[in-house]
Amino acid sequence: MALQLGLVGLPNAGKSTLFNALTRARAAVAPYPFTTIEPHVGVVTVPDRRLDALANLIHPEKITPTTLEVVDIAGLVQDAHKGEGLGNQFLGHIRNVDAIAVVVRCFHNPDIPHVSTELEPRTDIATLELELALADLETVEKHQEKVRTASKAQKGIRGRTAASRPGARAPGGRPPCPDP
Repeated sequence: MALQLGLVGLPNAGKSTLFNALTRARAAVAPYPFTTIEPHVGVVTVPDRRLDALANLIHPEKITPTTLEVVDIAGLVQDAHKGEGLGNQFLGHIRNVDAIAVVVRCFHNPDIPHVSTELEPRTDIATLELELALADLETVEKHQEKVRTASKAQKGIRGRTAASRPGARAPGGRPPCPDP
């Protein structure tokens, strides 16, 4: 199974251009946001001189180099964690990759609009980091709620033990303590 690398960044940062350069694909590149809606996926072999050296020593029947699956993910916008732009869809695609490479726009081109009025790579990075952190926080909060629900259900099951029946005694002959 190939390692999956997701290309992540704001719209018009150059993700699809980088994807095309890495995979020799021909994904659409256009001077407007959200040219990519569904992720583009390309698989490339990873050259490794060590593999070649081993093959020369042991002469295997087959040589299988490792591969990298590159995923060009649609551009993230501010408030994506709230569903803005392709927010939830975008974040779902990120969760499916093994690693992410953040692509940040550092070039001026009047024909390719930037999502904000000024080209500020540090601000773009901060936006990306914040959106990813907020998405992570939402995931943790959902997990905590599931744990709370399961804990309450488990507590309800424990409350129906033999010791909770009328007239039953806890170990040592004491009446059982009521649930808080």
